[in-house]
Amino acid sequence: MYHLYFDTDVLEQICRTFSTEALPDRIRRCISLSPLSLLELLQGVATDPGSNALERIHALANVVNPKCAPILPHHDAAISMYAFERSYDDNEFTEKLGEAINVCLATNSVEDVRDATAEVRTVLERDKVEAARHFSTLVNSYRNQVLGDQDWRDLFVKALAGRVGAMSAAYDPSKVAARLGAHFRYETEKLRTASQSRDYNAQKHRNDHLDSQQLVWLANPRQLRFLTGDARLYKVAKASLQGDRVFRTVPSELATPALAVDLLMRVAVAN
Repeated sequence: MYHLYFDTDVLEQICRTFSTEALPDRIRRCISLSPLSLLELLQGVATDPGSNALERIHALANVVNPKCAPILPHHDAAISMYAFERSYDDNEFTEKLGEAINVCLATNSVEDVRDATAEVRTVLERDKVEAARHFSTLVNSYRNQVLGDQDWRDLFVKALAGRVGAMSAAYDPSKVAARLGAHFRYETEKLRTASQSRDYNAQKHRNDHLDSQQLVWLANPRQLRFLTGDARLYKVAKASLQGDRVFRTVPSELATPALAVDLLMRVAVAN
């Protein structure tokens, strides 16, 4: 069976469905957690304390084994390790994220987790702003130069290298872009759309950057499979060379434990 990870909407739906019962162990062992999805779950506690966001985090204990839940590396770490084949220390980020989750699991009071979730919200917003700034630079470069497909690819990879501290590394842009196939394709589509609009403001589309970052873990050599509810993200990623590892679902397929188990099994074993 293949390992799976989910975008935020899918993870939230699974947590709602398994709020009172656990997924079968054979499936729990196949699930890895996207840090972006976890951050957005935690952000829900910080921004909407009257919601059921804390209950959904509690339900994580039914979705994965909380004592050994595999959290995927930070997206920049994933880019560095999987695309540029360079080490990247994200231990501090992973530890803080794990601590925030554990604080939430240990209480039923939103007040008890306000400080921990507020810090996570700050981290998430900072990542969104930085990703938007990074993309805005690419859009301006693309507009100001006559770029062919290879020129754009090289510019994209160079910008990534600068972001993850790999500028001094010897790398082949074609291999880096191929390893990030789905992410690169989605960024290319975003760039073409943005460059055609003189009024495009990357900061107003910050959530688009999070969607794109969810695709970087497909570069993991473990052949992770990604399940999303986002039709646009799915359409673009499915057309990439990593498209056979991208799957789409709708809420009705996750509405009951039986339906959800059936879907997750099909994704985990699909040829």
